[in-house]
Amino acid sequence: LVQFYAPWCKQSRKLAARWPRVCRRLRREGVHVGRMDAERYAEVAEACGVQHYPTLIAFHAGRKVIGGGTEYKGALRVDDVVDFTLEAVAVDEAACLHRQRRPDLEPHVP
Repeated sequence: LVQFYAPWCKQSRKLAARWPRVCRRLRREGVHVGRMDAERYAEVAEACGVQHYPTLIAFHAGRKVIGGGTEYKGALRVDDVVDFTLEAVAVDEAACLHRQRRPDLEPHVP
């Protein structure tokens, strides 16, 4: 899970205060978590489709998770962010397993 933020953004600062708890919970589940200043790394943020702050995007196996809402749009509560992330990764893992069983399916890369 990557949090794209802007230092001047009030909501980004609000989430920053909760981010350590999100990190601890997700790391226990084996999920890697990071933050990126979307203004400092504007090219990366743009390539990921970031248009507002904060933006939370789930990635799995080095790519943006596909299907089922890959970008978090809910409340900035720790439980909600953790639930979104675990669900997004689980859905993507299931899709990966399905593709492995069906070699005729091409992976979808947005």
